[in-house]
Amino acid sequence: MNCLLVGDSHLGSLRQALNLARKGADAARFEGIVVRAMGRGHLMRGTFFADRGDHAEIIDAEFRARVERVPPLDRAYDWIGISGPMNTARVWRDTAFAEFKPYPLAGGVPVSVATLRAAVEADVRRSIEFVEVVARNARVFVIEAPWPFRAHRSVKANGAETVQFVHRWYRKHVLDELARLGIPVLEVGADCVDADGFMNEAFHHEKATDRYHANAGFGKIVLERVLQRIAAA
Repeated sequence: MNCLLVGDSHLGSLRQALNLARKGADAARFEGIVVRAMGRGHLMRGTFFADRGDHAEIIDAEFRARVERVPPLDRAYDWIGISGPMNTARVWRDTAFAEFKPYPLAGGVPVSVATLRAAVEADVRRSIEFVEVVARNARVFVIEAPWPFRAHRSVKANGAETVQFVHRWYRKHVLDELARLGIPVLEVGADCVDADGFMNEAFHHEKATDRYHANAGFGKIVLERVLQRIAAA
């Protein structure tokens, strides 16, 4: 069964894991999986694609250099997994949260629920529209991005409580939207996070300064869930 994984830079951990898996004894299990990371996730806020009816044409220059359309024409894909709509860091790492605190959190200038909702909806709207277009012509699931890493600089700057509040609010909003559309989600499992909702230290990226992306160990877990998803169809 062929499965394309496409989207933001969080697919890097899956690509690493896939490269390692293809050197192992059970390489055949992963034969039909293709990973195509388009680029930096913040670009999914903007007009990065055009709806062409039977496909999404990628029009952002950075993304288009790697992927021109989804579904692509190179082969028929039974499933397409999309990474991007559940990248909550695009909002919780905003430096404004060092001063402004979503209600009912204390310790800063209050931000209303309506304001937080508007920020989240503006951030995720285009990536959900992308999922809708692709889902017209293929079976689709969404891959959740890693939850916040405690060592990320925004956790110290904005406060752990604020980061977790925004992360959970964003996450629930997108899960509700995808459920409404009937799109399954490969969620980050409880085995990957600690009791406070931060990613386990074991999944830190190999690069010491990268406290945003996960490593191949996390990618391996997600790849197994991809296989489970497409096998269950």
